[in-house]
Amino acid sequence: MKILVSSSQDSLNVKGAYLEVLSDALGSVGVIIGALVIYFTGWMWVDTVIAVLIGFWVLPRTWVLLKQSINILLEGVPSEIDIESLRNDLLALEGVQGIHQLKVWAITSKNVHLTAHLIAPDVDQRALYHQAVELLGHEHGITQVTLQIEEDECHPHQHEHSH
Repeated sequence: MKILVSSSQDSLNVKGAYLEVLSDALGSVGVIIGALVIYFTGWMWVDTVIAVLIGFWVLPRTWVLLKQSINILLEGVPSEIDIESLRNDLLALEGVQGIHQLKVWAITSKNVHLTAHLIAPDVDQRALYHQAVELLGHEHGITQVTLQIEEDECHPHQHEHSH
């Protein structure tokens, strides 16, 4: 149980296993308490009350786990990532004039990916890349980074061709 508690923040699988073990333990304790109360008082309704209380305890925790799982399956932005703060941090890097195509998503609860196009004319692109990767890793916990550094902003092709 101690191993599950310590690892439950790192993995949704472990968190799910932890909730399963904990709800089973609560169910067992509830059955024992309910049996004792029924034995000594004859109050049969206690069994139902205990079951409902355990359900009310498990339901919100299961809902949180379900929301996190769905967010990962849909490759959503992790709740702990503040996109505006991230964008502002990247814009604060020397030479960065703009950002577009910024996408952040999670593959697992701890494996967050980012792709972005940085508009940064007249800079050492390799140095900027390394600064951005270091910033994203240290400040935002994002270690899977793909950056495209551009001299100017890409515009959609707006004129017609005659071929």
